[in-house]
Amino acid sequence: MKLYVQDIYNFPELNKLTLIAGKGGLKKEVRQCGLLDYEYDKDVASKYSDYNYRTNGNFFTLTTFLYAKDNPDLIYEAVKKLIAMSGSGLIIKNIFKLPINQNVIRYAYYMEFPIFILNDSYPFFEDIILLINKKMEQYDSFYYMDFCSKIRKKNYRN
Repeated sequence: MKLYVQDIYNFPELNKLTLIAGKGGLKKEVRQCGLLDYEYDKDVASKYSDYNYRTNGNFFTLTTFLYAKDNPDLIYEAVKKLIAMSGSGLIIKNIFKLPINQNVIRYAYYMEFPIFILNDSYPFFEDIILLINKKMEQYDSFYYMDFCSKIRKKNYRN
């Protein structure tokens, strides 16, 4: 059984997530999860091109947009690239209180790319990644499939 963005949105441990764009993409599959840190910083990305953020799609991304704190316009460029790489969705832990431009929100809605905001310091990214990876393993379990499908039908947030 596959893990979808909607499942992540419904995890009780992530009840502080706020969906700000891309509701139509909640049915996207998630196959991997990780951090976006420096990869789209123009000064650093070219120096570490071999280590840049790479994915084969269905990648759920977490970020603080540290590298965009002095230039929030970089958020739009990152979202465009994540969508072009068939990303599943994005959680922005907005510890820098960055403004999310309406162009970003409109583009994510249009492309059905879910963007979530987490305005709390907890859970930590490591906890979220571990949670998602654990759930992916559970969802792959043959015995878990029937139980999970019954729960999904009852508990989805709208």
